[in-house]
Amino acid sequence: LERSRAARDRQQMFDALQNLGDLQVQQNDFEKAVDSYGRSLGVARRLEDKKWRLRALQRLGNAHHFLENDAKAMDYAQEALDLARDLGSRWNEWKARQLLGRAMAQAGDRKAIDHLRELVALSAELNVSVEHLALIELAGVHLLFGDHKSGVEVLQQSLVRSRQNGDAESEATALEMLGNAFMVAGNLQAAEKALRDAIDVADTIRAGLKSHDVFKVSIFEGRVDAYRQLQKVLLALNKPEQALEVAERGRARAFAELLSRRLVLESAEQISAPDVERIRALAAERNATLVEYSVLEDDALLLAWVIEPDGRITVRTRDLGELLPQYQDSLEGMVNEGRRRLGVRGIEALSTASPPRSGSSQTTPGQEREPLRRFHQLLIDPIADLLPSDPEAEVVFVPQGPLFLVPFAALQGDDGKYLVEKHSILTAPSIQVLELTGQGLQRLEGRLQAKEVPHRSLSQGLVVGNPTMPSLPGSQDPLPPLPEAEVEADRVAGLLGAEAMTGDKATKAEVVRHMGSANFIHLATHGILDDKRGFGSAMALAPSAVDAGFLSAEEISGMQLNARLVVLSACNTGRGRITGDGVIGLSRSFISAGAPSVMVSLWAVPDAPTAQLMTEFYKNLAAKHGMAEALRLAMLSTMKDHPDPLNWAAFTLIGEAGPAVP
Repeated sequence: LERSRAARDRQQMFDALQNLGDLQVQQNDFEKAVDSYGRSLGVARRLEDKKWRLRALQRLGNAHHFLENDAKAMDYAQEALDLARDLGSRWNEWKARQLLGRAMAQAGDRKAIDHLRELVALSAELNVSVEHLALIELAGVHLLFGDHKSGVEVLQQSLVRSRQNGDAESEATALEMLGNAFMVAGNLQAAEKALRDAIDVADTIRAGLKSHDVFKVSIFEGRVDAYRQLQKVLLALNKPEQALEVAERGRARAFAELLSRRLVLESAEQISAPDVERIRALAAERNATLVEYSVLEDDALLLAWVIEPDGRITVRTRDLGELLPQYQDSLEGMVNEGRRRLGVRGIEALSTASPPRSGSSQTTPGQEREPLRRFHQLLIDPIADLLPSDPEAEVVFVPQGPLFLVPFAALQGDDGKYLVEKHSILTAPSIQVLELTGQGLQRLEGRLQAKEVPHRSLSQGLVVGNPTMPSLPGSQDPLPPLPEAEVEADRVAGLLGAEAMTGDKATKAEVVRHMGSANFIHLATHGILDDKRGFGSAMALAPSAVDAGFLSAEEISGMQLNARLVVLSACNTGRGRITGDGVIGLSRSFISAGAPSVMVSLWAVPDAPTAQLMTEFYKNLAAKHGMAEALRLAMLSTMKDHPDPLNWAAFTLIGEAGPAVP
């Protein structure tokens, strides 16, 4: 864009602005997209180029539609429609009429039905198979205005056309809409069948992809509502165990398939989600209580399934109706407000380091307690009677959506006790991923017994602390050093009988060279958060002549690790892009690279308390405690000197809880 300005090349400037707007739309940053597309429209108007103006109008109208600026969306759509007719471009007329119908419907204008009927008629004149798409648009508007009979009739026509055209994505969309329409009409059996069919079609699409994990995540994201709606239908039909199977099927499927490929399991591309019997067997095998949450936010409903070690399965529901209006009607708003009141710092942007680890948190006494009690009331109180009484008993929480950012260890009951005082806590993206990390651990131990990897001991640790800091892209100044992280690394290395890698020695190349053979990986440095794409999250290491010193989640996911445990002792390492497939970031990458257990943080951690927590954790491992119990005891110990939860509750263990060394 800058080069085109300098060269006064307006065509290049137009293309650059359009491409920039497209990228901003992909990142859901529609405000900025409106600005970029608006500037491109200005270029097109100055050049009096009708084709360029048409492109800009269509994109600008769509961006305003996503922002629910209905009047502006309709204005731009109408101008695009008039211009398309002037140019004799029937295909562009089709796209403009589609946008106009959508915008009118969103504004509550029933004339949208007439526009979309004309869209269906226009479809027959085009040399592309788009009639089924126009029918879906028309059906959606009928349903929006409460005409369910007409909506169902049009959807059934669209379903036939979609199948004739081999458009599986549109077939899944039509089936999902049919399921929702049947549910509203009270025909639950028909709703169940349509929604199951929609999910089956979506699974077939995803299974056919041989491409990158991120594309499978995108396919899954488009069908999240179908899984949620089907859970509601099954609960209404008094089929709670089937609803649990759907809840499990509706999360982390791309992650599970990725793990399966790494474990070289049979039929990894079409791995099935666990049924109730497999879920029961996993709880019994681990002697653990599994708690899986489902967020049905459109209905202000939270579901919590509890699977006890003896196989009993219970579902409890929590009405969010009275809570969410205080937080912009979203659970995400509630979680963010709770974290803010705890003193958690705001979201750091891509390529921005988390604030340096420094000092203990000093929030006002009692300031942190209200949100922690509120989340306990929301998430724990409805199921408290189903949780184990033994504090060493394993409890695995499987969150969804914004609940991935909740510090379960610090949730506080009415008795004043934190949850970590009562339970040994882990988290997992899904029960299936938990099942696979267990299989990964068994495979690692099998390779150990077969001497495919060296015998394991505590001394085989890769410990990194306070590397010579790199500079962020576009900055001349390196990230600030972390002297307490170096102290932490020296202590941890001493407990492991290893040698800490610090300063100039901790280059990215040298760290990566040792990662594949390490039994433990402990990285105490800066974490870089990418909550837009996820795969750009990174750990800061010393730069060298061949690299800038940042080890990204994308690079890690391509490695083959043999580590029993990875500890990311840095800020925000458990965060990333939150999707229906889990959190895309560092934790996912290390697990997919072969680590069955990963410890990560949910916020910017303070230096001295973190060093104490980590020292106590490794002391507990050396004393033969399991990892979940070792973390619980470390938190309790650190809590005595640093009582604010910000100082001890940031870290969570994902995956396996057992002993660190066979």
